[in-house]
Amino acid sequence: MEKVVLNVWMRRALVALAALAACFVAFVVFVAVWEANVGRPESAARAGCNNQLHIIAGIVLTWAHDHGGTLPPVPDEAVTQQEAERGLLRCPGRKATYHGESLGPEVPYVYVGGGMLTLAIMNPARTPIVFDAAPLHPGPWEGLWYVIRPQHTRNVLMANGEVVNFEEADFRRLVGEALARENYGEDAARRLRELLSGK
Repeated sequence: MEKVVLNVWMRRALVALAALAACFVAFVVFVAVWEANVGRPESAARAGCNNQLHIIAGIVLTWAHDHGGTLPPVPDEAVTQQEAERGLLRCPGRKATYHGESLGPEVPYVYVGGGMLTLAIMNPARTPIVFDAAPLHPGPWEGLWYVIRPQHTRNVLMANGEVVNFEEADFRRLVGEALARENYGEDAARRLRELLSGK
């Protein structure tokens, strides 16, 4: 009788182990497929946006150098017609949705550096001048963690020409600090305040 009971428990244990092994294999396959079909394209989209913002940095900072250290009132004044037509002022990432609303295949950047005097910026490394209009990109660690906890981020161009990727809470904290410290133009300050208030 004891042998029969033992054999039953052994069979149950083997079945449970086999089921766990099957679940583990299925999970590994799922992560691999997700990484190949979602993670890599997302990472490439974020990198493309990063590169685009570096190009914009070169353009607006060069314009400022040629105009007494003042950033262009609007980025259109610094870019050529050809650059504008090929979408330089829009994030080149994939079609995005934010708060359930489709943002289209390309999302415009928000420019808030208009008219700022570069030499008067107190902390250029912490002063955003261009950023994604919405949190579009996955965080730096896409893989398994992004599957479990989706967290979208924004690429942000700072006044020193550096591009930094921020989670939304950190980005809003950055904007609040910059608003309190720097002398943004009236329209830019209004847009930043609206962003913080969720409008």
